[in-house]
Amino acid sequence: MLGKAFLIVHLFQGMGRRPVRGPEDIKRMKTKRQVWVIALLAATALLATDCKKDKDALPFFLLGGDEAASGTGTTSEGETSSGTTVSTTNTDVTGEGDFEFQTTETIDININVTDDNGPVAGANVSVSDTDSEETLYQGVTDENGNASGTIEVTPETENVGVTIQVGDETIEQEVNTDNLQEINRSVVIDGTANTGTVADSDGDGVSDENDHYPQDASRSTLVLVPSADGQVVAYEDLYPSPGDADFNDYVVKVNNELDLDSSGKVVRIRGRYQHIARGAGYSHTLHLTLPGNGTVSRSIYSSSGSLESETSNQGSLTAIEIMPRSNTTISQSNTGTSQAFAAGKYAEVEIILDSPLARNELGRAPFDLYVKVINTGKEVHFPGMYFETDGSDRYMDSNGFPWALSVPKSWSWPYESANISDAYPDFESWYLSMGQENRDWYERSVEGEVFPYVNDGALAAYIRAGFKNGSILWALLAIGIAGLFAMFVYREKAHDS
Repeated sequence: MLGKAFLIVHLFQGMGRRPVRGPEDIKRMKTKRQVWVIALLAATALLATDCKKDKDALPFFLLGGDEAASGTGTTSEGETSSGTTVSTTNTDVTGEGDFEFQTTETIDININVTDDNGPVAGANVSVSDTDSEETLYQGVTDENGNASGTIEVTPETENVGVTIQVGDETIEQEVNTDNLQEINRSVVIDGTANTGTVADSDGDGVSDENDHYPQDASRSTLVLVPSADGQVVAYEDLYPSPGDADFNDYVVKVNNELDLDSSGKVVRIRGRYQHIARGAGYSHTLHLTLPGNGTVSRSIYSSSGSLESETSNQGSLTAIEIMPRSNTTISQSNTGTSQAFAAGKYAEVEIILDSPLARNELGRAPFDLYVKVINTGKEVHFPGMYFETDGSDRYMDSNGFPWALSVPKSWSWPYESANISDAYPDFESWYLSMGQENRDWYERSVEGEVFPYVNDGALAAYIRAGFKNGSILWALLAIGIAGLFAMFVYREKAHDS
């Protein structure tokens, strides 16, 4: 990488060297200096972009010392935004968790804040995706100085930022999420922390500035899970017999939101569920089971957005019906090679919990979302949720394969009878490696093997990915440098003539 940057500078440094003879040569030297500055800027930008995925690779002059990550089991010193000394002990937990065909991971958060007088209550702790800046968690430290919760990340979330606000003081740390299971940080502020007085209209302990619901003390943070992209959930419906692995018998697009209270617990859950494929002869209903009790409000809409029905029920959150029979919710299969996509009906659901739930009690989004097959009376759940008396996973077949799969973005499922391993070449290496390789397997499909369900558009997805990995910026730099070189050569020729 450094070689690329130095090559840019060297090429411009060596262009057009000749003795200075007069005013025209002085003018030419001025042009060369301008090009030289541009080359240096291009090299610096290239360094910053290409090293983006590994902050340790950034030159020291591009990285603030307080942001450097410390290894687990170590204590490091830094400063708050106002210069107060802070020491942080890192006892994060990393390792490979159980593989259950999940495409997202949950990470537990445990932050403790103290000063010279003991625990600091009322400190605001938040965790966000460093790229998208989406909030993943927010909570206020209790009387013991603790804030705890759980975040969910997709393979695209490479780093998260932990921010602790105590009055006017801000402490920021960046954490890499690779195989991360827990973020455990003990933060000691030198002297006495001044929690100060901040505007807090609803008195829930979260400042109005950080409160998504500043007039509602029961909730303060909105979290999109697993991300703003939502997810596509696909089922095989021949359970308990193995299916044909095309994962298109029942396919639904899901977007979930969570409302957290000031302690970081879940108080409301919202979801939008749209039926997008049915490559099966069987009929199904879509259900959701959650722990506890609450009030469930559901609205069903036609594919064009017309309201068809509304219901509201209070009680147990077991076996909530999300979508009615699948033979009534979509007009075509959306699995044939001659079909263009036609959206099905969708449901909007809000669940107000009677008692707050810890985020880890829900599990990964879309939680325990399952289909009931009307023809067989069987339910199809995600693996990792239900087990037989011998400890085997009830929803993993004899080959260790699931009947349900979730993908954390818009995703094109295989055509009818097209095996997912053929449609997505990296799928097999992903599951054979127990999720350690090709975690973004769903990004690369074989043309002609998948149904063209595209919400973002291929060009938009390509451009977004290009900016994320730096390839587009490098291409733009190359084009710009080529243009500057052409301009310089043109001026040289014009001068010589």
